[in-house]
Amino acid sequence: MTTRDQLIAEAAKTMAADLATALDVDLVTAVEAIRRVIDTAPWDIANSVTPLPMEPPA
Repeated sequence: MTTRDQLIAEAAKTMAADLATALDVDLVTAVEAIRRVIDTAPWDIANSVTPLPMEPPA
């Protein structure tokens, strides 16, 4: 797993945990909700995400 993949995985974990806390549900329910949103999104997420820079701007 690359550093970029690790950063994305950590961000996803944080997002799911924050959503679970905000909605007062367990983590599994929060992850399922996120997946439903992604699966039913009216846009092409894969083509709309801006790639993360590998190095910070100078």
